[in-house]
Amino acid sequence: MNVKVNIDAKKILKKHGLGSDQRAAKQLATMIARHADKRVPLRDGPLKNTKQVTANNGGVQLVYPQPYAHYQWEGKVMGPNYTDGMGNFWSGAAPKHYTGAALDYAGKPTRGDHWIDRTWQEDGGKITSDFAKVVGGKKK
Repeated sequence: MNVKVNIDAKKILKKHGLGSDQRAAKQLATMIARHADKRVPLRDGPLKNTKQVTANNGGVQLVYPQPYAHYQWEGKVMGPNYTDGMGNFWSGAAPKHYTGAALDYAGKPTRGDHWIDRTWQEDGGKITSDFAKVVGGKKK
């Protein structure tokens, strides 16, 4: 499963008088992704390092295409998973479901679930200011 984060770029661009210029929308999504990188779950790096900014129906999407992205986003363990009694962990075959257990992220509390939402809460003002400078505007 992919995680797709829809950014209402039209609303943001219209507010700044930019119309529907996708170059600016892609720049905004790229800025958000750059700020979010420090919050994306990270073990070996593929989730963080394969993100894509794509145009979609006049808007822009920030996509994390790894097959495990959705459960990382949700922060919940997928199962069935079991141990063999000797401490060896095995991941059961599909179909998987949420077990109700929370994921334990390396790098927590910075790295974890819903990384874009937390990025916007924590860095939204900085992103808005930086974007305004890029497009020749001012943050209000």
